Amino acid sequence: MENYTDQEIIQAIRKGGKSREQITHYLLKKWNGYNHKLAAKYHLNPAHQKDAYTDAIIKLITQIDQGSFKGNSALSTYFYSIFNNVCVDVLRSSSSNKNRPTEEVHEWTSVEKEAFNWIGQKDLLTNIKYVIQEMGASCKNILLDWGFNGYTMKEIVQRRQLSSAESARSMKYKCLKKLKALLIKNDIV
Repeated sequence: MENYTDQEIIQAIRKGGKSREQITHYLLKKWNGYNHKLAAKYHLNPAHQKDAYTDAIIKLITQIDQGSFKGNSALSTYFYSIFNNVCVDVLRSSSSNKNRPTEEVHEWTSVEKEAFNWIGQKDLLTNIKYVIQEMGASCKNILLDWGFNGYTMKEIVQRRQLSSAESARSMKYKCLKKLKALLIKNDIV
């Protein structure tokens, strides 16, 4: 497996698009040893183990994007701390009969923040992952490409074989409206 420095990982995440997607896959493999160590420490079942690990990677990426990682420790140490906290959260939620892992959503631009202003409570964000699954592959892929992976509309057009960036924007807008309707329908908002 290819090795990247902390700075290369940070740059790839902040660049977004294909770079972020590739480095995300790299990170999922790179620190998998922590996965087994903490799962054993907290006696997590395989489903909770997988959710906790994925959620920790997502939190790391979000924190790097938002500038929360200051470089005071190695990136692997910072990730281990995040992952440890997520495992504790999963353990707490599973012991209180909650089945959904904690997850954060990518920070939106100022224009797009208006579409999500009605999502005011942090715990509502954890439900978006599950609602997006109900939307179908097309909306799911566009929203994840745009919202999580940071692809531009032009890149989304190429990835999803759409006719133009305008059609991608239109689909994104329709998908965001559909997402809002599903959140309301499922009494999430």
